[in-house]
Amino acid sequence: WDMLREFVRGIAQRTIIHDAGGPVMIGKLTHEATQEGPVWVVFLLAMLSINLGIVNLLPIPVLDGGHLMLIPVDAIHRAIRKRGLSAQTMMGIQITGLAFIVTIFVLLTYHDIRRIYGG
Repeated sequence: WDMLREFVRGIAQRTIIHDAGGPVMIGKLTHEATQEGPVWVVFLLAMLSINLGIVNLLPIPVLDGGHLMLIPVDAIHRAIRKRGLSAQTMMGIQITGLAFIVTIFVLLTYHDIRRIYGG
């Protein structure tokens, strides 16, 4: 619960960009955890799993939270227009969400490299 609270606080304070890590940081932390012993590796895996679960629930198309967000949007569209969102619209929404995720991934990787290796 403390971790969830800190995650939400980080988003609210917009400090998550400075604290967040991508694949390079995960590799670095994994290396450090293996130096400390198996208990730390299991702890790191648990923290990564919790964080991944939280991120997966964000209302971004492509993620589960995005799908949950689209259900009521589609229902409202059905109520107003008597038909659901078109396949083309749904595809556009999903591609936009995927582009957002890829952009965040690239930015975090760049930030990791700068933070770890200087520059």
